Amino acid sequence: MGASEQMAERLMMNGKEYGMQYLPLFDLDTLLQKAIQSRLDTVSRGWESTALWRGYVGYWSISDDYLYLDSICTPAGWDEETHQEYWRAYDYGVLREILADYCHDGRIRAEWVTRDNIPVFDRNWKMLSYAHMGFSSCFDKQILCSFRKGLLKEVSYKNHLFHSGVQWSENWYNGAIASQFPYDQYPQLKGRGPVYFYIRDVEVDENGRMCDCRLLLGGTALRDLADADSLAEQLTDWVKRKILSVDWQIYQVGDTYSLGLNALVALNFGRTR
Repeated sequence: MGASEQMAERLMMNGKEYGMQYLPLFDLDTLLQKAIQSRLDTVSRGWESTALWRGYVGYWSISDDYLYLDSICTPAGWDEETHQEYWRAYDYGVLREILADYCHDGRIRAEWVTRDNIPVFDRNWKMLSYAHMGFSSCFDKQILCSFRKGLLKEVSYKNHLFHSGVQWSENWYNGAIASQFPYDQYPQLKGRGPVYFYIRDVEVDENGRMCDCRLLLGGTALRDLADADSLAEQLTDWVKRKILSVDWQIYQVGDTYSLGLNALVALNFGRTR
């Protein structure tokens, strides 16, 4: 599905809309897929979104424990006044001829769907990871839905919180740790811009607390300095000691532990001191 994170399908479940990281129409007979694609009109705006290679977003709902296709929406144009994209919807009246075999009581029942553990998420949940490809985002919570011929057979819930503690947040990213750094001890870096420390490969001890991590260094402050390696080691050592002194909230997804998305420390030597 290309290199960008793809827009999720929409799923209405228990009166609430979720994102669904799965494309039910891809499980249709190939001829039906082609018939639907040929029916969907698109308007060229001189560009195509790499986040929507399939060209549409499906809207689905669960009713009486069955999965239904409510509509398919495609990008239809761009409003120059509001600078917003507008969409065209194709509902039952348009799709019923193509999907006649799946129509029941004026709705399209997705009886072609038989699949386990379809990931469903709330966009308000905390994002733990993001990769610039496919359906790759992972959240602190997760719903997994399993279907047999469109019938919802099982719903399971996961909470990826592994250890309670101080939550990594914007306050820590821009605040407590960076504000304690002894900038005056490094006059050679003044005015040279930021140094970023990206927190990766979190390790935990027997109590679930973070006991080690790997720091990836970025930014411009050390560029072209003769003692850049030595400075990098000193800054990294200081930042790591500060990070490991806090009892952080830890998440676990599979075998991977993390503090959450965008866990980094920014030291800015560009500001006046």
